[in-house]
Amino acid sequence: MIYYQKTLGAKEQEPRTAFERSWRYLDFREFITHLDNRKALIAWREQFPPGAADLAASVIAQLVYRKWISAEFIRAALGYCRSVLQDRGYLETSPLEVMEFHADVNHVMLVLGCQGHDVRDHRARAAYEALKQFPTTEFKVVFSGHHPAEPGKRDLVLVNDEARALEREFNKLLNRDPSFSARHNYARNLERQAKSTTDNIRNLLTDRFVRSGEKVRLFLVSSTFHLIRISADVEQLVEGSTEWHDRVESVVLVGAESNAVEDPIVLTAPYVKAMMYEIFADLFKRVPMRADRSDELGGRYQGAV
Repeated sequence: MIYYQKTLGAKEQEPRTAFERSWRYLDFREFITHLDNRKALIAWREQFPPGAADLAASVIAQLVYRKWISAEFIRAALGYCRSVLQDRGYLETSPLEVMEFHADVNHVMLVLGCQGHDVRDHRARAAYEALKQFPTTEFKVVFSGHHPAEPGKRDLVLVNDEARALEREFNKLLNRDPSFSARHNYARNLERQAKSTTDNIRNLLTDRFVRSGEKVRLFLVSSTFHLIRISADVEQLVEGSTEWHDRVESVVLVGAESNAVEDPIVLTAPYVKAMMYEIFADLFKRVPMRADRSDELGGRYQGAV
């Protein structure tokens, strides 16, 4: 699995990774050669900020659904996600390095729920594989998520109880390894009240899941693309709380995908849509669109059509 660690509050120089190569590979804006179209897109974004990211992600998801996009593109998109995390100061690391210092803390692992079955299974396996790396460490594992729909709209929901679905998939893995529970020191919990990722994290940082007054190391398990937003939410919550600012020692991000090129990559349209939405949302925040960049319009594609 992919591990990233950051010590919160430490005065460290954030690494600057090769973003330009990653985001230029994904940036469609240089193809908008007509200035009026560019202005229209900017106006739409100002009225509905998530719109451009949603539209761009939807187009790519449709291409995946039609099998017009290969796994190589998905690997490049995951590469962008990893660059984002490293650029924010989360250093790619190994399980041995994660546990080589400050072992005397409260280890809490939050496994984020989701609606997609394939994505859910990847996250459950990532939690299982992460725990296998730390057989002597006491963990509290929290499976989270309920359903995102409002009352009366549950026909739109694929999974009514995301936390329970995660736990069921985790149990399937345990059944294949009967000695796992005997070898590892962990307790399992369900968090099914929250209706958003921010609520998941806020509910996690309570006495129900974290022993009062103790230092905490948070393990956040999700799809790699989801970790972009989760890590930002965690830091915002911790920095905004006097209590948790002093107690949360570090955050370890565990991506459900693998670094190994030969490992299978999820190629379903829902997975790609969710990933590309997070990528484009981050991209548009980093490089705001402007209507006066007429000198850049077209770029190397100018005159191609």
